[in-house]
Amino acid sequence: MALRKELALNWQGNAFKLLVTMAVVDRIEDSINIGRLLAQHATGDIRFSHNARFISLILNEAGANVTQEEVYTGMFTEGDITAANLHEFMGNVFQAFFPEPKKKELT
Repeated sequence: MALRKELALNWQGNAFKLLVTMAVVDRIEDSINIGRLLAQHATGDIRFSHNARFISLILNEAGANVTQEEVYTGMFTEGDITAANLHEFMGNVFQAFFPEPKKKELT
């Protein structure tokens, strides 16, 4: 099964859709290690600047023109973001970036 999941994003009142493909993952991972970011989230090590970088890369892949600093600033001035709601949002994003494991058949 190919990695082809659609991710719906909103930025400053504009809706963006990104079809997450292996090419998209590869381009983003040229700038940030998605596995490391996932591992940090799994341990509760939420780094807002790293998340802002990842989100800006995703938004730009979807057609927005936004910098990491704009996302970082927006997280606090517009979204009043907390570690808990960032963790929830990123969990949804990670689901689009990693294929679902195959379900084992019961024998």
